[in-house]
Parts: sequence; structure tokens; C-alpha cells
Amino acid sequence: MYSIIIKELNFYLHKTLNINEIKCKEMEYFQHSSKEVEWNRFVPETRQIKIILNKSLRKGEHIEIKFKYSGVLKLHEEIKVNNIDERWVELSSHSGWHPLYEKLDKSVFKVELNLGRDYEVCGYPYAKPYGDKWILSSDSMAADCVIVASKELKVIGDTAVDNGVRVYYVGSEYEDAAQKIYQSIKLILNKIEYIICPITNINLAFIIAPRTEGGGYCRPELIVISNKLINSNFKQLKFITHELSHIWWSQASWSTWEDWLNESFAEYTTLMVIREVYGEEEFDKLIQDYNAESKGLPPIYGINRNHEMANPVLYKKGPIILHQLEQMLGEDKFKQFLRNVYQNKISSTNELVNELTAIASDVVVNKFIDSLKE
Repeated sequence: MYSIIIKELNFYLHKTLNINEIKCKEMEYFQHSSKEVEWNRFVPETRQIKIILNKSLRKGEHIEIKFKYSGVLKLHEEIKVNNIDERWVELSSHSGWHPLYEKLDKSVFKVELNLGRDYEVCGYPYAKPYGDKWILSSDSMAADCVIVASKELKVIGDTAVDNGVRVYYVGSEYEDAAQKIYQSIKLILNKIEYIICPITNINLAFIIAPRTEGGGYCRPELIVISNKLINSNFKQLKFITHELSHIWWSQASWSTWEDWLNESFAEYTTLMVIREVYGEEEFDKLIQDYNAESKGLPPIYGINRNHEMANPVLYKKGPIILHQLEQMLGEDKFKQFLRNVYQNKISSTNELVNELTAIASDVVVNKFIDSLKE
């Protein structure tokens, strides 16, 4: 028997953009707030769009919503990972350029870009030329639509869009760096596959953004990195490895505390790769640093993803908890645990505990659960 889920949907859009029309046969009416609301610390300056439905949505039901909106997007100065100028266009969910559901659930969508064919476009989902336009469309569910465009965009690697690794960059000064990153990606993927398990048909676009601020981010099959990280071999490897690890660790919701299943696992996988490449001594130094930085932090269990200490909890404390689990299980058994978690598409901590229960003693399971709540 289906249970009633909701009768209203809340979306958020950048405050400089205005709704012209919303079409949805299940919609009774909609309201577009005139005031900026604090909704998500990673997406500032948005206004709420509340859609009231004429029926209750039940589990398993699908609806189609068409948004028509317009305006000049003026990005907040804190949004360092998005940019619009003549040389470089980079838009993701951080800017709120497209309607975002409040729980950041995934959806399918189609976007037409009227940039002209003198621009090259790379994005997530895939960007394909269509006449004098570009089309971004998702056949599978996606939580974000990322647009990267430039008249100077160049690529190294497997140029077939549907398979392989490609590194994109702007400006001849980054060609050598792009070549080195391309080789690093191949090495890192090999190491992660050894630690967890191989993945067939990897399709990855890696983009060196011509900006010195904002770091980077990862979406399925798309990684964006700031050019400030390409001058340090160690920092570059560490950052790239973390983002590549999200190819394996991206099943959980990234708007709740369950995001630790994405971020803590990706970060500890990074430390394991560093152990493989640089040795135990470098690995132990990082563990000591993470241990020190974890002191006094709130528990992982139930932490609000918007909490001011959420990032150190997920990126420092979480990996320490996984290191402790590896010590209790032993390296081989821990790798088998990681393999099971990935292959079974674990997306919640309850499911994770069930996986652990299948291979570990009650003592280990209880210590692990306690560590999440301490």
C-alpha cells in the first residue's frame, strides 16, 4: 500500500531570476517569494518557489514540471566556483541558476544553450551541439546541471564523449599541467580500483578552471579543479584523488548528515591512496593531523549539513573513524567491506551498519556505532 508523501514542493532559485511561467498538470498554484531566504549555506541568495499540488504525491509517482524564468544572473562574491564572463562560463548548483528542490533530490532535465557555436561547451550531463545551440540533457537522474563554456576550451585524452578520460583547459600555459594531470588520473584510478574494485566504462571529464579561488567540486563523471592546485604535486594528487573517489562514493544524500558516506569515505580512500604512493610514514603523519583536528568536534551522527563544523566533522573526524575501523577489521577485511558498500550501493548509515554486521563481531559493530555518536 502506498503512503502519502507530500502535497507541496519547495524549490529555490537565485534572487535575480524571475519566474515567468510554471507548467505542471498536477499543480494547483505556485508562489514565488519576493524575499531572499536562508535555505542552504552552499547556495546563498535564493528565493523560494512553493508549488501547491492538486493531489498528494505517493511513493513511486512521477510528475513533470516546466519552469520558464528570466533575468540577469548576478553572482554573490562568495561563490568562487561559479563565473560568467566573456572568456569563461562556469555554472553549477552553487549559484542557484536553475530551480533546486529543497532536499536536492535528483531529477531529469533538458537545457538549451544559445551561446553560439564559437563556444565549446562541456558539462554535466553531456553537452552536445544542436544546430547553432548546445543541448544539455539527462536521461538518468541527476542532482545538478553544470555548464562550462569557453571559446578557448581545449581537451587532452580520450575525445570520444561516451568513454574514457578527458582533461579540459583554457590557455596554452596550462597544456603541460593538463598532460600531467591526465597521467595522474590514470595512476590514481588504478590505485583506487586496487583498493576497492575496478569500474568498467569510466567516462570522466576533468576541467582545469581558469580561476585561483573556489577550489573544486565533483559530479558524476565531471570534476572541476581550480588552477591554483596544479602547482603542488602533493596537494594536486590529494585533491584529485578525493574527487575521483566520488566515482565510488556518491550514493548518499549530500544535503544531510548521511553525506559522510560520500565525503568521509572519499577522504579516507584518498589517505589510502597516499599510503600506496608515498608510504606509511606520510600516511601516519596525516592520520596524526586529522586526529588532532578532530578533537572537540561534534558527532557525525545526525549533524546538520549546514552546521558550521560540518566540513571538519565529515572531512577529518569521519576518516579517523574509518581508520579505526580498518585497524579493528584488518586491511584485507576492511577493503572487502568497502567493496561490499560500493557494490551494494549503500546510501544510509543504517544500511552501512547492516553491511558491517555481516562481516564483523558485535564488539566491532558496537564500537563503530559509538564512534559515530561521540
